Amino acid sequence: MWIGKLDPSTGGPLELFLGDGREAGGGNGPGFTTWHAGTGVGDLWSPALNFRDGNWHMVTGTYEKGSQKLYADGKQVAAREHSEELPSNSTEVVIGGMNFGQYHHPWIGDIDEVMIFDRVLSAEEIKGLFDFQN
Repeated sequence: MWIGKLDPSTGGPLELFLGDGREAGGGNGPGFTTWHAGTGVGDLWSPALNFRDGNWHMVTGTYEKGSQKLYADGKQVAAREHSEELPSNSTEVVIGGMNFGQYHHPWIGDIDEVMIFDRVLSAEEIKGLFDFQN
């Protein structure tokens, strides 16, 4: 897990992560999961990508009612439509992840330039952030 905002009692509302290498576990690509009442409701994975390649990558998850998207290196790689608002809780955002349940563990490696916005970025804004950093 790279970034988590998970409440041990409800599981939500979100996490950004790297797959655990198994096909059923997201492969080696990035993922973005949102939770509601302990159930993953917005699972977005890109298992075909290999982010275990030793290079820096930019991963972005966006969530608005009716539209959730996952971007990898400035390009949209997955999308889903979930009609509920993103649940909120008072749990702090944890950069570097956390131990949570059987499959969620802290990130081992480097993380740099984390940004959290109070609005959904457009595809053009995400691409611009990626281009600026490269």
